[in-house]
Order: sequence, then C-alpha cells, then structure tokens
Amino acid sequence: MGKRNGKIEFKCENCGKKATQTKSRFERNKHHFCSRECADRSAFQKLPRSSVEFKCEECGKSSREPKSQYARGVHHFCSIDCRLKWKERDLNITFECEWCGKEITRKKAQFVKWEHHFCNQKCQRKFIKEKNQVSLVCPICGKKI
Repeated sequence: MGKRNGKIEFKCENCGKKATQTKSRFERNKHHFCSRECADRSAFQKLPRSSVEFKCEECGKSSREPKSQYARGVHHFCSIDCRLKWKERDLNITFECEWCGKEITRKKAQFVKWEHHFCNQKCQRKFIKEKNQVSLVCPICGKKI
C-alpha cells in the first residue's frame, strides 16, 4: 500500500489489481476493490451457506442469492443488466385491433387499462359508433325500426 497526492494505492481484494482511492474513502471502508464489479463479485463469492441457487430468467445462467432475498422476489436474475432486459421485453404486449384486425404493439400498462383495444382513434370511433347504434325490432312483424 502506497500513498501519493492524498491518495492511497492498494491491491484489490477480489482480482489483485492495483488501484487508488482518496485517503478518506480508504479509511471509511473495511474492504477495498478496484471497481464496483469486483466488489459485487467478492460479495457474491462470500454468500452465506443459506443461499439459494437459481437460473436467471433472462439468460438462463446459474446464480445464487441469500435465501431471504430469494424469498422476497418473484423473478430472479444473475445481474442488473439481465433484469433490465427482461423488464423491457415484458413491458410491451402485441395484440389485434378490435376493429380492423391489424397487429399492434403497445405498453402493457396501456393494454390492461382499457377493455377494448384499437390501432388508432379512427378505428376506435368506428367501433363506438357501431356499438352505440340502437336497433329496435318490432315485436309483431320482426322488422328493424
């Protein structure tokens, strides 16, 4: 460990690479790493025995996390990148316009918000117009009035 220009040089606890930090930051932390990735990998390797092995829902890679964390989650991912990719893919839904049958993709939140789904306002207006037309049938002769 060396000291220069108010910075302390140290060896990364995970990969062994040399790195520097300010003196105050160095003194604040018990463990020292060259990057956030190394810190995460080190924490991952030191997981308690009460961890659960699972398959990442995005890439299928095997991973582990503490039982308590696993129990809280519904979906499990090996990394933040995989979680974000999964979330982005899961946000959209493809469906058919109820008027013209055209296939369209919208955000899932927009889809669940409405009972009927259209590709544009023109199709929506045509649907509403047809739906609101009341046709009366004569009970005697059966003709539409």
